[in-house]
Parts: sequence; structure tokens; C-alpha cells
Amino acid sequence: MYYVFNKREIYTSLKRRQGNCLRCGRCCHASFKCQHLGYDENGLSLCKVYDRKPHMCSLYPYNESDYFYHLKPTCGYKYNDE
Repeated sequence: MYYVFNKREIYTSLKRRQGNCLRCGRCCHASFKCQHLGYDENGLSLCKVYDRKPHMCSLYPYNESDYFYHLKPTCGYKYNDE
């Protein structure tokens, strides 16, 4: 819902995001288990429905407050002001 009403803020924040997705899949299970999450032969997460990560999924975390608390220390993404 936040994305629908605050796109400009989200894209401004994403410019400050550094790092990469580690493809661990933990964020895909943090609030509910994504039914489309799978893993490849190397144990890296992938979407079983789409060839590329869906747009909404690629936004996480869109700012320094968007992390699931228990995932923040090990997430591959960081923000300049952290």
C-alpha cells in the first residue's frame, strides 16, 4: 500500500541503497511464506513463477526503516546513513 501512495519517496530512498540481494529467501518468509519461492541447486532463492524477481519484491528494503527487524543485520542491502 505504501508503494501506491509514496512512489517518489521510495525511489528517492532506493538511490541511497547499497549492496545486493543475497538470494537467501529469508525476507520472502518474514511476514508470510511466499508460495512462489523456490531454491536452485545451489540453495539460492528464486521465483517459481517469474523469470526475474517481481518488482514489488525487488523494492525490499526500500528505506532504512523497511527492514524486518530480525533480518536487518544479515541483509545484503545497506543504506548510506546507517
